[in-house]
Amino acid sequence: MIDLADLTGTREYDLVCPANKIGAVDLYLVSHHGIDTSGSPQLVHALHPRVAIMNNGARKGGRA
Repeated sequence: MIDLADLTGTREYDLVCPANKIGAVDLYLVSHHGIDTSGSPQLVHALHPRVAIMNNGARKGGRA
């Protein structure tokens, strides 16, 4: 399980490119409430999670 809290895309990218320093995970708690500056495609591909969960609320989280 990985929870990167409020880490943004640039720092996430540094964890997985050019080398994946984390590896695959079973559960990914989506970073920063799912806002579009976090959860980069590179990170999700590198983590290869089986399940992703996003914290969300009435005024924050999950942008499409």
